[in-house]
Amino acid sequence: MRNTILFIITLVLAGWCGLAAAAYTSVLSTPTRVAVIVVTCAEGEVNCSNVKYTEINKGTGLAVTLNGSDWVRMCKDGVTPCKHLGFMFPHGNVTYHISDGGEVSVTSISGKSIVDEVGKWLER
Repeated sequence: MRNTILFIITLVLAGWCGLAAAAYTSVLSTPTRVAVIVVTCAEGEVNCSNVKYTEINKGTGLAVTLNGSDWVRMCKDGVTPCKHLGFMFPHGNVTYHISDGGEVSVTSISGKSIVDEVGKWLER
């Protein structure tokens, strides 16, 4: 299964290589998933709205691909981003949040926690 996951990650990365020359990739491994995050905005751009996420379930090998953005805390003026918190990916009635600390949470529109786990960044 590990070889399958690594192969899928390689395919994902190869497919996204042409998206932007300034892209950077992060890989997060949790007990149940491997997540590949590709930020396709120019280096130094704050509050990027073009972030790609692919998660591979370690148990089933199934993959989910989502589009999202940086997750930031805004300054008091409500306009200026003050701190990068991670990434967020809306998907139907749920939102995936991946924190800079490696925490993965999936919450419903009503705020109910569906997934809450911590992983380790393999590449950042």
